[in-house]
Amino acid sequence: MKKIEVLLSIIIFITLFQGIVKSSENEGKDKIKTFTVAKGGELYVEINPGDITVKTWEREEVSVKVSGIEEDQFKNIEMTSEKNRISIRYEKGYNSDEANFIITVPVKFNLELITSAGNIYVKDNIDGNVKANTNGGDVSCKNVSDNLTVESMGGNIGVDDVDGNLSVNTMGGD
Repeated sequence: MKKIEVLLSIIIFITLFQGIVKSSENEGKDKIKTFTVAKGGELYVEINPGDITVKTWEREEVSVKVSGIEEDQFKNIEMTSEKNRISIRYEKGYNSDEANFIITVPVKFNLELITSAGNIYVKDNIDGNVKANTNGGDVSCKNVSDNLTVESMGGNIGVDDVDGNLSVNTMGGD
């Protein structure tokens, strides 16, 4: 009986240790890129699959943090900057994971966000037009000071405090 308890303890310890090692291996694998922009610019994001979270700040910069994918999958991300327009595209490669994009933009900025399998979150205050479209996820947009267009083919939509025109459409959610 004592041997079984010791053996079970060793197995539990090894399992926990492997989880800690795996977790620490994934740390530091985020990719961060920053672009200098002027207020009133545009962010275009099209990813497949993955989540998009947009936050705001007072800087005239767009910061893009990507996580959730292996190092060799970063080659599938295309980020460009042209005439105050930031464009981000990600297409999942063979046997890769879902990406997580956390993007911080100036408060006064326009957004077009598209994901084929993921959630979209627009947080903080955004003073610009926002278009959010997902084919398989939820959309949550708060504090939009201009027009908001939201479409979801299979998820819930949450909207709060929109000052401009609002267009909302879902095929399979609340």
